[in-house]
Amino acid sequence: MKPVRKKNPSPKWKQEFVWYMGGKMAEWVLLGCLPYFIIKHKHAQVALSFRALIGKTGQKVLAKNLARREKLREQLARLNQKGIVTENETVQ
Repeated sequence: MKPVRKKNPSPKWKQEFVWYMGGKMAEWVLLGCLPYFIIKHKHAQVALSFRALIGKTGQKVLAKNLARREKLREQLARLNQKGIVTENETVQ
């Protein structure tokens, strides 16, 4: 975790921290927590599907995988929108 610096912090505010992880570690955490996700279950499934399309480091991503990754990105954006998510927006 690392602290976040605000431009105009109020002396009343507590220090904010951000925790970031990516790649293999994020996949490990998502897989471990997946059975416990209720609200973010579909989000985690999309993230894991995206992760499955990642190639080896230094390799170019195949065109078919780029198209699939873009669809997953759009699907995650729809899931993150405010409002009600319809059933046809489920993970494929």
